Amino acid sequence: MPRGLHQFLGAAGLSVWVLPTPGFARFHAALTFPFGALDLRYRRDGREVVLPSGIAHFLEHQVFTAEAGSVIADFARLGASANAFTGNDQTTFVFSTTEHFDECLALLLSFLRRPTFDGESVEKERAVIGQEICMYRDMPEVRGALNLREVLYSEHSLKYDVAGSIDSIRSVDAAALQEVYDTFYHPARAILFVAGDLEPSAVIRQVDAIPLGERGKPFAIERHRYHEPEGARLPLVEVRLPTSLPLVHVGFKDSFPPMAGREVVRRELLADLVHYSLFGRTSDFYWELYERGLTGNMFSAGYEAGPDYGLTVVAAETPDPLGLAEQVLRAVEHAHAHGLDEAALERGKRRMLGSLVSMFNHGDSVGQTVSSQLLQDLEPLEILDLAASVTPEAAHRLLADFMQVRHHAVSIVWPDATTGSSCTG
Repeated sequence: MPRGLHQFLGAAGLSVWVLPTPGFARFHAALTFPFGALDLRYRRDGREVVLPSGIAHFLEHQVFTAEAGSVIADFARLGASANAFTGNDQTTFVFSTTEHFDECLALLLSFLRRPTFDGESVEKERAVIGQEICMYRDMPEVRGALNLREVLYSEHSLKYDVAGSIDSIRSVDAAALQEVYDTFYHPARAILFVAGDLEPSAVIRQVDAIPLGERGKPFAIERHRYHEPEGARLPLVEVRLPTSLPLVHVGFKDSFPPMAGREVVRRELLADLVHYSLFGRTSDFYWELYERGLTGNMFSAGYEAGPDYGLTVVAAETPDPLGLAEQVLRAVEHAHAHGLDEAALERGKRRMLGSLVSMFNHGDSVGQTVSSQLLQDLEPLEILDLAASVTPEAAHRLLADFMQVRHHAVSIVWPDATTGSSCTG
């Protein structure tokens, strides 16, 4: 275990991690559950469960809603800022404060007490989420990314928006929310991470003193693994929205056997090196596009992976989206034929290690990183060792099944100031 990081088993099996930061004025806490946007099919004690897209995000909203009002308002009255995030495979609730830490922690842990979802609160939140879906679908950057997933994937739940759609959230009801909460929001599945100028023993005493109610043993679950076709469903999708310049997203869908958590993280680290070598701000590719006026500051390349998926997305604002997409494909084909820039890979590795180490300056970043690794069955902060162990040779080997041009699709958002809202819900 990393020096200074303390681990305890709290009430009802809650996994508690404490990072003392002497001299720091701010406290951070994160409560993470192993349920995210992609968890739409699973087996619970042998019974198959199929859920509508967006239910993880819907549940996040519901948990933050109390009978007397929003829990965020309760945190604010204590002088804390609070938020929540729904990812692909987890949901995390966080707060940050310089005062009233004990009261804030008690409020955060209240999410572990089994709530009762009622129809009235569900309908109220459905309207709020519907407005959120409409708002984001009218944002060019978001719409372009969502459209790309929809044409890349045929079977995998990656094709859906984290928030779902207007149609899918109509299927979310109190019974479905209760089913998911009882399955995944159990103390024995949750991870609590705390950072601040505090004594670890005091934190565990407080955790054990907070009544969580009788929850019983967690249900046995088996997550569904998708068998996604290799190629994209469609090669190109286009839409018009109010924007100053066209936006292009070029996506590459990986195809590989199912992977375990450590393999997933290692693949993500290697992908980061490959992307930096090919598309980083110091690469010949980027500067050639920049000097030709094909892109500017809004240019990025990213990767996300899980046990049964891997997705690269190169995104840019550009006056020539089809031309830029073609340049991306040529760069990828050149890398497959001639390899990667060794010096760029070494720079990328140093940059990656520096970025990981710098997260220790931010308690919230450490909390989310540790929680994510624990859910992937890694040791705390093992990502540092994995990052140090990656090599240029391994990055070259990754290209064997990575960013295959035949598995790509393109999403373009063209400017049209006359286009109204795309949402009709």
